[in-house]
Amino acid sequence: MKKISIPIISDEELMRRYLKIKPVAEVDGTKYWLRNYSLKELKDISYIWFVIPDKREPVGEQLSSHTHYDFECFHRCGYPGFFKPRIAEVLAQIPEDVFEHYSIDAFEIIKRPTCVDDLNKHNDATKQGFHVSTVRLYVNVKP
Repeated sequence: MKKISIPIISDEELMRRYLKIKPVAEVDGTKYWLRNYSLKELKDISYIWFVIPDKREPVGEQLSSHTHYDFECFHRCGYPGFFKPRIAEVLAQIPEDVFEHYSIDAFEIIKRPTCVDDLNKHNDATKQGFHVSTVRLYVNVKP
């Protein structure tokens, strides 16, 4: 079994990434930008648990010209039944080559564990205390 870990980035790097790469969440078929979060919130809260009160303006056409880059992302869990993604976990796991070739404006979790079968698909991760999601980055190729 391969040991799973989430890369550690400094608070400064986390904030640098967060100022450029914002979370998006879908509510009733509409994508929304979410409120601004503090450094502590980026690292400690599940931002999807509070999407309804945290949503701000609709994304609209702002991301329509972007290319998508999807990747698997790990999220620490205290209990397999609670998917608890933190923004810091996502921002720390963006592949380095994406930063080299793309300008990243937003991210969205497009697939997450919703049943036991999903946990079983990633049994090694589950046994090590992680959930696995698919994150979509909204990117533009750097000139």
